Amino acid sequence: MSDWWAGIPATEATVACGGDIHTVRWEAGELIAVDHDDAEGEVTLAVLAGEKIPCFELLRTWSRRRDDPHVLTLASRGTTDPLDIDVDQLRFDYSGPRRQTDEQTLRLLATGGRLPDRLQATTAAIWARRLRTGHAALKNARPQLEAALYGRALRTLRVWLGEPRLAIELTMIGPGEKRRIVRTSGGVDVSLPFSWLSDVWMRGLAVTFDRLCVAAETTDETAWTLHTLGPDLDDLTRLTINPR
Repeated sequence: MSDWWAGIPATEATVACGGDIHTVRWEAGELIAVDHDDAEGEVTLAVLAGEKIPCFELLRTWSRRRDDPHVLTLASRGTTDPLDIDVDQLRFDYSGPRRQTDEQTLRLLATGGRLPDRLQATTAAIWARRLRTGHAALKNARPQLEAALYGRALRTLRVWLGEPRLAIELTMIGPGEKRRIVRTSGGVDVSLPFSWLSDVWMRGLAVTFDRLCVAAETTDETAWTLHTLGPDLDDLTRLTINPR
C-alpha cells in the first residue's frame, strides 16, 4: 500500500499559541500548523527574538517522536483501554533536549482530539516499513514492536470473543508469511505481521461486521477487501467494503 494513511480520516487539535487558540491538523500523514501562513519567516523571527511558537514546537516534537517505539507501548490499546494522563503533572517543556523520553511521548499522547491515534498510526506505519526494508534500530526496537502487537491483538480478541481472561500466544511473522489464528487448549495462537497494526487495527477494521479482520487491501484507497474470520476462527472469508 503506497499511501499508508489511506482510509484514516483527518483530525484536528487546538493549541494555545501567542495569546490565541490555534489549530493543528493531521491529514494524509502530515501534521500542519493551520494558522501560520509563513512558517519559515515566523520561526526565523521567533529565534531572533528568543521566543517560542507553541504550534511549531508541537510540530517539532511530533517530528522527533513519530518514530519512537515508546509511542506504541505507552499509548491506548483501544476504547476499552483509555490513557489516563494528568497533563499538569508532566512538567513538559517543548524546547527540552532531543533525547527521547517517556514524558515527552506522553505529552503528545495527551493532546486533544484524535491526534494521539494519528501519532500511533504514524509510528506503526514507519516501523512496518522499516521491518520490510531494514533499519539499524530494529534489533533494539523489536521487543517493543512485539509488545505493541501483542497488546492490541490480545485486547481485540478478548473483547470480540467476550472472553476477558483469554490467553494468546503471539508470533510476530514477516510480511510475506501466512497469517494464522487458531484455538488451542490453552487459548489462541496468533501469527500476524507487525503491519497488521497499521493496515488493520489503526484503521478501526480489526472487528468489522462482527468478524475479525486479519488483513486489509485496497487498490484505489476507496474500496477495501478484508480477509476475515468468524468466532469459530476457521471460516476465512473475504468482505468488500465500498462506501461509494
